[in-house]
Amino acid sequence: MRTTIRDPARESDVRAMLREGGAREAGERLTMFRADLNADAGWAEAVAGCDYVLHVASPYPSTVPKNENELIAPARDGALRVLRAARDAACKVPTRPLPNWLMRAVALFDPAVKQVLPELGNHKNASNEKARRQLGWAPRSPREAVTATARSLWELGLLRSGLADTSGRRALQVAAGHGQDRFDTAKK
Repeated sequence: MRTTIRDPARESDVRAMLREGGAREAGERLTMFRADLNADAGWAEAVAGCDYVLHVASPYPSTVPKNENELIAPARDGALRVLRAARDAACKVPTRPLPNWLMRAVALFDPAVKQVLPELGNHKNASNEKARRQLGWAPRSPREAVTATARSLWELGLLRSGLADTSGRRALQVAAGHGQDRFDTAKK
């Protein structure tokens, strides 16, 4: 089992947190690699030889950000670093929610995570109705959303070359409802 850590000097703190949380055996089998979601270095080494990669972290500022891009850009770029490293190492990346108990345990040692605790378990019943009504905004159709996602994955290079040549191409064709000529044009 592996994990990443930005500051190797905190390794003993992380191991103590795992012991306190009841994960003594897991902590003993854990290898830590230095990697930071804000930098490229260390990710290839961290995932080399892994069967699965669970990406459960996001850079979070210690103060309230001045604008949303201070949260969005580092989170997006960090996730892309992990996904690219996993893709290059032929790892699988399962997706599932992070358990609230784990967030509470991490919050004992990380003030930035502690700021998120009041939101745990809160269901956001968000709607785009106000934007539709007041701004005349119309969201993308499901087909357009899937097509845009597929194109983005292709353009960001997140499809393995074998997949990009076969099932990736087919996925774009199916999602977009386009023929081969349209896909080749989009690929250029």
